[in-house]
Amino acid sequence: MRIKRIINQVLRSNNIINFNLLGYYFKRTIPLLYYFFVKSKSPKKIVFFIGNQGDGLSFVTRIIRRNKSVISISGDSNYWNGPDEMATVMEPVLPYSLRNPGLITKERIKSELKAPRSWSYGSNNFFHHYKSDESFFTEKIKTKFIRAISTSLVRFGTNKIFVDKSQVYSLKMRLINHIFKDKVYFVHITRDPYVSCFRAASGKAGDLNRFKTQIGYKKCLKLAVEHWNNVGKEIFESSTLVENYLKIKIEDILLEPNKKINQICEFIELDFDLDMMPAKDQDFPRYSKYSDRWYPIKSDLNSKYFSKIDEYSKEYIKNNIDKKLIKIQDYKI
Repeated sequence: MRIKRIINQVLRSNNIINFNLLGYYFKRTIPLLYYFFVKSKSPKKIVFFIGNQGDGLSFVTRIIRRNKSVISISGDSNYWNGPDEMATVMEPVLPYSLRNPGLITKERIKSELKAPRSWSYGSNNFFHHYKSDESFFTEKIKTKFIRAISTSLVRFGTNKIFVDKSQVYSLKMRLINHIFKDKVYFVHITRDPYVSCFRAASGKAGDLNRFKTQIGYKKCLKLAVEHWNNVGKEIFESSTLVENYLKIKIEDILLEPNKKINQICEFIELDFDLDMMPAKDQDFPRYSKYSDRWYPIKSDLNSKYFSKIDEYSKEYIKNNIDKKLIKIQDYKI
């Protein structure tokens, strides 16, 4: 079904090929073609942006990727808007514990709620299946993971900082930290849980949007809250065990973008440059998606969701969200 949707995107309603999307998916495939020919090269530094889908990770990583010292799985600073979720892009060749299955490879758990997953891998029925800690480590897993990253290093420079935002890696921090030790940095982007959970359950999360026809909105909201709780708890517990961790609210980034992006740059030891920031009349790289998620910066991004949230959803989230995590992430419920 996911493959069919991609084909429908590439073919417009009048069956004219959308060359921009065709180019996007071609560039997304290139790393897989390189995988079988590259020699493994360990990155000097690797940065994972973690959190939940829809919490602003795409916006933030695009800014970071405009820096000439940064690369991702699909490109360097010349292609700062390309796909940067290695768990999906490199799905067929990654070890199962470090992939996001469901698009090309099968998920090893039986459920009527089918993968791929973006807001359900953290729900109660799937959380333990997707969590990977240091006990999963083998040299084979390490070799495959580094080889996948090497497809980018050999193309764009071994002296660059590798950046990725595979959200499912929020449940795999300990395994990743065990592989890279002090070379890996985790930047946790958070968003108000009322907005996050309601937005996902309402259909903005691809998997929950599919599930709505099967189980209805209320059960999707339940999955969203479970996911938020479990992902947040795993990140919090892992943050005390990994070498380098930074937590920052997307709301704060949108209110003070230069200051907060500079804070992230300082954390990952990257020189901040004002040219990284969104500005009028900047050209988007060719073969890009979601050009609306850039400029102007929308400081009130949450307001449209607060105006739409119904009383049932508000009460359900309030009564079932993890209050300890709310406090840790500096939100009010």
